[in-house]
Amino acid sequence: KSLRKLPDLERMLARVHSFAVVQASNNATHYEDVNRSRLLEFVKTLEGFRHLEQTIERSRPHLAEIAEIAPHLASALDKEADFPAISESLRPFAEAFDWEEAKAKGCVLPRPNTDAEYDEAQAEINEIEAAMESELRHWQTELRDKSICFYSPAGSTTEPFQIAVSSSTLDKRGTPAEFTQMSSKKGTSRFWTDELKELVGRHLQAKAKQEAALKAVATRLFVKFGKHYAQWRGAVSCAAEIDCLLSLAKVSKESGMCRPQFVKTDEPVLRIENGVN
Repeated sequence: KSLRKLPDLERMLARVHSFAVVQASNNATHYEDVNRSRLLEFVKTLEGFRHLEQTIERSRPHLAEIAEIAPHLASALDKEADFPAISESLRPFAEAFDWEEAKAKGCVLPRPNTDAEYDEAQAEINEIEAAMESELRHWQTELRDKSICFYSPAGSTTEPFQIAVSSSTLDKRGTPAEFTQMSSKKGTSRFWTDELKELVGRHLQAKAKQEAALKAVATRLFVKFGKHYAQWRGAVSCAAEIDCLLSLAKVSKESGMCRPQFVKTDEPVLRIENGVN
């Protein structure tokens, strides 16, 4: 029953590996973007292998019993025999990013300390945003108005973090000479200072660096997955063999059926006696 829940791993593996091979042959400046649908298929492939590995793991306490009546099935289930040890290959992907979050957001957000480039960009963004918050608090104190806040125009990425001040506060305290008006609406004016303008420029650069790092992170994950292709392919082959053997075992219990016997020969052979179609 557990095997029935598996996706078509053979097809998905072929698609993911094909993309991984292309990315591995390119350099970092020619990475192809990992779109939402491709990432979703990648995560589902990882989940499929995790489910397969867990299914195999649950059978381990019964291997000796299975081996007595179905040695070929036991061999396909045994990690020390035919089934590859994919748990160690899956672990880096589980540690690198949250699979559920990736499916929900359509992008890979690396966990802390798993990607140096992304961590560096995020640290720079945090530092800049802390400095901008300090600038905001300064003007809240200077103009004695805690309602002063940042405003970022919807759909615009070039002039975010404008200091929004109500007209009533400006009437009471005056407009500081350091302010340069960026936009306004009824009852509110929005400004940058020279310090804030410089911080916003750095923030935009850091965000661009982070976006580039995110694209590279997703692509590197595909390339890393491709390096373990032999293991993934071996696991898929074992799963297919297990499914085949279990299907034959189920059919052999039906009326008029018998269990097939497996023999070692130099050439493939299928021998049927008194068969009924």
